[in-house]
Parts: sequence; structure tokens; C-alpha cells
Amino acid sequence: YTIPTDGNDYGVKIQEVEVPVEYKHYCVPKLDNDVFLIAEISDWTQLNLLTGKSSIYYNGIFTGQSEIIAEEIKDTLAISLNRDKNIIVERTMLKEKNDKQFIGNNIRETINWSITVKNNKAEKAKIVVEDQFPISENKSIDIELLEYSSGKVNYKTGKVIWELNLEPNEKIELSL
Repeated sequence: YTIPTDGNDYGVKIQEVEVPVEYKHYCVPKLDNDVFLIAEISDWTQLNLLTGKSSIYYNGIFTGQSEIIAEEIKDTLAISLNRDKNIIVERTMLKEKNDKQFIGNNIRETINWSITVKNNKAEKAKIVVEDQFPISENKSIDIELLEYSSGKVNYKTGKVIWELNLEPNEKIELSL
């Protein structure tokens, strides 16, 4: 390549490779109902990538820029491709199932959430849904997780994670 010495920045394609990618959708409906499509590349260290900015294209369309940090220790490189509007997620408080009881000086309160996930895509989709239940640092407050629809629970952080494989047009409801 001949790069002019005119003080302007130039992008130069050094190498182009095709690598196997596993696509997953991630969402945290407590914070945002949008679902993000993530490309996960295993054994990415074999690509000899350099640290720097990268331009992300998905299906030939520019979706944004990212930063690759080649010094990372993780064995899988995760690249966000953008929001996927074909996966719909809604988180709703089920007020009719909530309950508050006064027992002497104590209060017992039950709060219910429903998370609905629908795959509007024409193909299967792997979807990771993350939510959490409160953790009490006050010894006089006990918190009990009653229902979590077979999600993976981390009782120290309060995180509940569901890993779903949804067929096209399939809809599932999760309870928390």
C-alpha cells in the first residue's frame, strides 16, 4: 500500500478471514427491554488480532465500531452486533399476585414479575435473559426466592439467568 503523507487517517485492510461464530441474544429486561445480538468467537487468540478499533458489519451492513483488546484472557471474544428487534421481551409486575401481610411487628411482602420472551425470527434463537432479586444486608430482613422458572440462581449476587432456545414464533413466560 502507498499511504500519502498528507496528515489524514487511512484504513488499510491487512487480512480478511472467515471464522465460525455462535450467535446469542442477551437481554436484561429490568434495565432495558431491547435484546442485543452478540457474536461469540471461540479460539480467537489464534487469529493474532491486534488491539485497536474495529468496524462491525453484519449481513453486509455497518452496525458500529468496537474496541478489540488483544491482551484479554477470555477464551471467547464477544462482539455486539446491534439490537435485534425480532426478539420481543416484556417485564411486567403482576400486581394481582402481589401480597402484603402484617404479622405482629413483622411485614411479609410478596412481589411477582413476569418476563415474556417471543422469537419473531424465521429461525431458532439462543437467548440469555438476566434479572435479579433483591439481596438484604440488613439481618432483620429475610428475602426468599419463591419462583424463578428453572433459571440459574446466584444467591450471593441475586442474579437469575435463563438460557433459552426458542423455535421460530415461540413464546415463553418466565416467573420471578
